[in-house]
Amino acid sequence: MKNLCKKAGIKYFRFHALRHAGSSLMNASNVPIGAIQRIFGHENRTTTEIYLHSIGDSEKLAMAVYEQARQKKSHADSCSEKSGAGAGRRASQNKKGCGLLPQPLDFPGGP
Repeated sequence: MKNLCKKAGIKYFRFHALRHAGSSLMNASNVPIGAIQRIFGHENRTTTEIYLHSIGDSEKLAMAVYEQARQKKSHADSCSEKSGAGAGRRASQNKKGCGLLPQPLDFPGGP
């Protein structure tokens, strides 16, 4: 895997973490554990259960916020488009915020 990443010019990573994430997301989406077990090729249900990590409401909300923001233009692009050509104006808007980002959310169980 290290050689493949090197040839591709990307930072080394391992796919194993994706198995945990995938199984947890399937479980959170009510995919039957037997189906997850077969997809992962596990002989024993207990092996599959090791891969299942509980995703709480605050984590689901955080992922939804991330996906929503990811699908929009970046904050910097949006602010510079809104501000026009004046660099000084852009700097002052960056301090105040350009008003295009969503307001902070109250996460359950947060501070």
